[in-house]
Amino acid sequence: MIARIEISRDLLIQNIQSLRAHLAHADRKASIISVVKAQAYGIGLKEVVSCLEDEVDTWGVDDIDELYALRFLTEKDVYMLGYT
Repeated sequence: MIARIEISRDLLIQNIQSLRAHLAHADRKASIISVVKAQAYGIGLKEVVSCLEDEVDTWGVDDIDELYALRFLTEKDVYMLGYT
C-alpha cells in the first residue's frame, strides 16, 4: 500500500500569513520558525522551503545532515533542534 498526502501551497502560505497577522494584531513581536525536519515531515524539504521562504523568519531541523541540505536552499538562520 502506498500512502499519499496532498498539501495546498496556497493554504499553507495563507496559514502562515494568518498567524503573522494575528501576532501583529495582538501587538506581539515574534518570529515564525518553520520546522522542516524529516524531509518536512515527508512532504519534501525543497518543496516546503521554496513555498515558505518568503513567509517565515527562520527554519528548524533535527540534525546536521538536514542543516547541510537546507544550506543549499536558504541563507536564513537555522535552529538545530536535535541532539548534536
